[in-house]
Amino acid sequence: MKRQRIIVMAAAAGLAALLGYLSWAFLFQPLKSQVNSEREALEQDKATLEEAKQKKMQYDKFLAEAENVRRGLDYVTSRLDPKMDYDESLRTFMRIGQGSKLFKGEIKTEKTGVSKDYPGFNEAKATIRMDSDYNALGEFLNAVNSQRRMMVLTDMHLSSKDAMGHDATVHSELTVKSYSAVATDGGKP
Repeated sequence: MKRQRIIVMAAAAGLAALLGYLSWAFLFQPLKSQVNSEREALEQDKATLEEAKQKKMQYDKFLAEAENVRRGLDYVTSRLDPKMDYDESLRTFMRIGQGSKLFKGEIKTEKTGVSKDYPGFNEAKATIRMDSDYNALGEFLNAVNSQRRMMVLTDMHLSSKDAMGHDATVHSELTVKSYSAVATDGGKP
């Protein structure tokens, strides 16, 4: 009986060992492998999420910059009125000159045409000769700069009547260019 008991216990121990091995080999080992695989996938997903967050931040920054560019373009486009013709350009320059308290002035404009320097834009050029004091000259330049129409001072020559500074009259010759978009579809640039 004792021998039988030992055989049964040995068989039970062998069976327990066999069940333990089979459980480990076929149940726990694949689960461990699957857990490791899932852990790696999780790490990859975390890295992808971080990358997506970075791209989202860059995209938000890009959108903000694009909005600033759009606003700037809208501002510039609003100053490039394609409907302004030669006569209106001449009246604009004359109005600026008259409003700036010039002592004596002459404004000569050239016909509007497509700009050689900036294709796609019309260009009106005005040469302005005037005698004024420094304040009136400053008012005139400020008026040119504050026009809704895009105007650019391209040349400026100044001289004074008296080198000693006794006479505050300034002789000025300025070249101002006014730009507008070339109309393509029914007056729209």
